Amino acid sequence: MNLQSAGYTLQKLFPAELNGGTAWLKAISGPLPDARFFPTGGVKPENAPAYLALDNVRCVGGTWIASRDAISSGDFKSIKAKSLAALDLLAAS
Repeated sequence: MNLQSAGYTLQKLFPAELNGGTAWLKAISGPLPDARFFPTGGVKPENAPAYLALDNVRCVGGTWIASRDAISSGDFKSIKAKSLAALDLLAAS
């Protein structure tokens, strides 16, 4: 509420899954109807569509797209493929 009253319109929720995930986001939409969130932390391709289906979620993030190993080894082909797959998740929501 402090961030929203200070003018922040998009807030990161981390770690999303450990803080209640989609259930928390659904619950908070009542008392804070104008708050928008960017969940990370425990968000995966399997649960990202459930997050993206919520009205108060604008985007999600996750290390599945660009892991440390993929970055350090220069596996940008894999990162690109995972980024494109993440876009498909957004398009499907």
